[in-house]
Amino acid sequence: MAITQQVVPSKLRHLQSFVSSGSFYPPLGTTVVYVAVLGATGSAGAGGRYAGGSAGAGKSAGGYVQVNPQAPHVVSIGAGGSSGTGGTTSFDGAITAIGSNAGNAGQQGGYWGQAGNAGTAGSISGVQSLPALNPGGSTVARVSSFTNGSDISGSSVSGIVHIYGY
Repeated sequence: MAITQQVVPSKLRHLQSFVSSGSFYPPLGTTVVYVAVLGATGSAGAGGRYAGGSAGAGKSAGGYVQVNPQAPHVVSIGAGGSSGTGGTTSFDGAITAIGSNAGNAGQQGGYWGQAGNAGTAGSISGVQSLPALNPGGSTVARVSSFTNGSDISGSSVSGIVHIYGY
């Protein structure tokens, strides 16, 4: 039996970016996309005489995600925390970034006072198996080559989802 060579496109192309929640409709014939998710950040802590702590870092990650070209895939964009924790950003439940916490307020009491502490970083995860797209009911790999990216700093930064395909 001869082994045939499979031709794989060499470059991903940008399909769509989301800065607000919506639905992604894969192009006809597309069954796998690369998804980059950037998590939202919380707000900085309130200041006064002493500075508030900085917002926790938002997380970023990406991976190849199995998609169904005949169905919409839900994209949820978390808002940056204007006075608290950043919201949750997700691509179809396959890759989810939990927003970071807000920084603490500066401490006004006492002679010296104290600057607020930075908020804690968000978290990000990818679902390695999910039976929803497999009509046979058996579990299939939904996200592969999942890698964490750089932390996103800033106060009240909303989440973003970028989608790439062949």
